[in-house]
Amino acid sequence: MNRYFKALFHLGLLTLMLVALPLVGVWLAGKPLSAFLAFPPLAPKVEPLAFSWPIFIAYGVFEVLLYGALIYLLWPERREYIQHPRRLPFWGGGILVYLGFAWFLAWQRPEWAGGWLNHTFTLLWLGYIGVVNALCVWRGGWSLLTHRLGFLLGLFPLSALFWWYFEYLNRFVGNWHYLGVESLSPWQYFIQATLPFSTVLPAVISTLVLLAMFPLGRQKSFPPL
Repeated sequence: MNRYFKALFHLGLLTLMLVALPLVGVWLAGKPLSAFLAFPPLAPKVEPLAFSWPIFIAYGVFEVLLYGALIYLLWPERREYIQHPRRLPFWGGGILVYLGFAWFLAWQRPEWAGGWLNHTFTLLWLGYIGVVNALCVWRGGWSLLTHRLGFLLGLFPLSALFWWYFEYLNRFVGNWHYLGVESLSPWQYFIQATLPFSTVLPAVISTLVLLAMFPLGRQKSFPPL
């Protein structure tokens, strides 16, 4: 039993350090802590930069080259890597339809969608997670959704906690901020933020599983996690 208390002590100490040390830095700098603990966080008043065509073109060229190289390297040219070529599972087609509908809501924002428009980011990423898992079944006959559902579902609360800590750190560095949160109550902000935060790790881990099923992945047959 002592090892469990020791593990809990180390976890508690690590958590205290992760939370307290940024606040200690603020205190040493002589700044008020209240400005860094406001909830919801208030966006800084800054003037947006003008649109730059050179920067836009540079980013566009970089992304085309990056994703073009990725597609070229991962494209299944050698059929011997697939022992039993499969089709996309029947539920994969339904998720593709759902994802298209989510894109429609996100871009067109019809009035009849009501409060769902506040959650289009979450709807899109849920669709992405479903599509990636369908591709895993097509590629390797195995996916988190079909074979490790409990593990996949457990990633959602872990992901929310994981990303909330990033939001906490962002209070001190100010790398990003959200618009339109001034009208939200703390509870509304918590719900609207936690839902999309919960999709980060499921999306990343599902993508990792898919990439590992390709020739340049970690191995040909991805084992259960």
